[in-house]
Amino acid sequence: MNNWRQWLKVVASTFLIITIIFIFNQFMQLYRNLAYIHPLLALTVIFILAVMLIYFTFLTVRELMKLPKEIDLADGAGPEEYDQYVKDSLVKLIKNPTLKELNYDWLAHENLSTEEQIHLAHHSLREHGLIEIKKQAQMVFLTTAISQNGSLDALTVLVVLMKMVWHLIKVYDTRPSFGKVLSIYTNVATTILMARGIEDLDLIEAQMEPFISSILGGSLLSMIPGSVSITNLIANSILEGSINALLTLRVGIVTMDYLGSLKDADNQVIKRSATIESTKLLGQIIKDGSLKVIQTIVKSVKKTGIENSKKWNPFTKI
Repeated sequence: MNNWRQWLKVVASTFLIITIIFIFNQFMQLYRNLAYIHPLLALTVIFILAVMLIYFTFLTVRELMKLPKEIDLADGAGPEEYDQYVKDSLVKLIKNPTLKELNYDWLAHENLSTEEQIHLAHHSLREHGLIEIKKQAQMVFLTTAISQNGSLDALTVLVVLMKMVWHLIKVYDTRPSFGKVLSIYTNVATTILMARGIEDLDLIEAQMEPFISSILGGSLLSMIPGSVSITNLIANSILEGSINALLTLRVGIVTMDYLGSLKDADNQVIKRSATIESTKLLGQIIKDGSLKVIQTIVKSVKKTGIENSKKWNPFTKI
């Protein structure tokens, strides 16, 4: 057991160092980009973002420590110990503030077994948590699709994921064990670091292609000379937003799977099932968000074209 805990600490420390290096690198890239405008602007933005990140991390850790500790099941526990663990888990769920806010009716399920009652309660918490996950995924989709700034987008997604994970922990009203915290935030760190090499890119493209074709293929935009570049810009923007939205959905679902399960499940099984579920949810987010992205880009292109025409039109100076 001690060796296992030591191994976990080493892994956690390694990911913490990698994440810090990654964040520092993103800050440096953002600074270089803003320094072209003005060095003072770059310093101001970096300072504000750093203070916000540190403050948010401090608040999260402080509030996390206030939550009731997760009920652990010891390794190799017998039937009696497992039964007591299930009963304690039910008692803890009955006190859950989120379920009280949802007016969850425990009396309607009192004839069911303890495990079935826990499963139904977790299902209600999951449905409630999905609302927040889809909301954050929609925001990430729009922000990263329109921004198209790698460094800023990575920081944005990181902050959103940390905020979302914290919200889900509060929904389940539990302070996860060290192992679950490590698994959750390892998934967050991996998500950010591996965003460009996501293995499910073909799943996104499969959902994007018919939608993009239906909007752009038969529109007047396709008949305008030079519209191919605009169409490619829109497609790339939607793809970028879709990737980040999928990652957000997956992190949220993985987090709920860790928090809302009585028994420890295989990490690979959790991640794969979360990918399948998040891909199903992605379609509606692409459908709802793409129209806004297209409208924003077309307005921007139109505005730029009008300004350029005024700039080069000799009659506007008369």
